[in-house]
Amino acid sequence: MSPPPLPDAPPPRPLAAAPQSTWREIRWVLAWLAALILAFTTAIVENVVAQKKAVGITQLQAVAESKARQVSDWLKERERDANLLRTSP
Repeated sequence: MSPPPLPDAPPPRPLAAAPQSTWREIRWVLAWLAALILAFTTAIVENVVAQKKAVGITQLQAVAESKARQVSDWLKERERDANLLRTSP
């Protein structure tokens, strides 16, 4: 047995453009997503800059201490030279 014939169905509607509110919602979602990406990027960049600054400060302190030691050693050598000249005939 075959099924009864279907009544004539109305023709399919043409696809209509999405309502304006849908586009507005999509834009808000994209705007929030962009803001979130920007916030995370800013936080990461600030963290990297802080780390680089800390490394730079540590290196600069090491160089300063080394130079201070060199100057101190040089000054002690000059004092010994002066003492030698003072005590020699």
